[in-house]
Amino acid sequence: PTLGGHGNGAERLAFSPDGTRILTVSGDSVATVWDPSTGHKIMAHACRYKGHFGDLDAVFGLDGKCIVYRSAEMVDAATGDILSKLPPQGHVSCLAVSPDGSVLATGVASGNVYLADFATANRFAQFTGHTNGVRTIAFSPDGSRLATGSNDGTARLWDVSGRNEPGLFRGEERRVFRGHESGVEVVKFTPDGRRIVTGANDGTVRIWDADQGHELCVLPGQRDYPQAFALSPDGMLLVTAASDGTTRIWGLSNAAVTQARAAAAAGPGAAAPRASRETPPDQRDPAG
Repeated sequence: PTLGGHGNGAERLAFSPDGTRILTVSGDSVATVWDPSTGHKIMAHACRYKGHFGDLDAVFGLDGKCIVYRSAEMVDAATGDILSKLPPQGHVSCLAVSPDGSVLATGVASGNVYLADFATANRFAQFTGHTNGVRTIAFSPDGSRLATGSNDGTARLWDVSGRNEPGLFRGEERRVFRGHESGVEVVKFTPDGRRIVTGANDGTVRIWDADQGHELCVLPGQRDYPQAFALSPDGMLLVTAASDGTTRIWGLSNAAVTQARAAAAAGPGAAAPRASRETPPDQRDPAG
């Protein structure tokens, strides 16, 4: 079925954890939950705030019972009713939900990162360290760590695993990843949680060891800002779509990472390995 009726086009999309519903957010700040098997609209909720949101994600929480998108409101995914509201925290620039759906992480323009309980909207942690706005945020697959990227050019790894008192996280900064020359726009964990992938406005994609904190390699051949990332379920392939219209597929096996690192160490005159597959802009399928 076709999910129609979006005002100003659909800008964000997310599946519910069980895959039975789709959440879309349109350009006029309306969040809609759909039944993809029938195309039936389950609910629609209009965000009161109409300001600029950039690429702010929309997420399901609490096993799909609740959504958060462009406002500070926790919204019932079935009825559209406002369940609770987040405390004031400034302009939210990115958000993510923990793998179990219980924790909402938000990054804001001031550089702070906050954690809140998805069921109550109660904030129970604040992380400081970034010196500019947070642009991207992601939980590790096991939910014990949080990775963030900022306009300050760094990515950071935070420990969110333990509680020293009921309702309070003992969150600590574990790693700072330095190397990008401009704002970090994308950060992702590989499925095993051992590596972090970052992409920045400097046009580079970098692979990091999440445990040791060192850079494993810079993927060669990327010439423009990577606007979108996707990792294969086994973590062995990375797809990047750059602002020049080129899509690349990279191998992330140990051998591929070692080859890329060796090419970088050999200097700019060395023959660098290319992406395992590359689709130039003039050879893309016209149908999309």
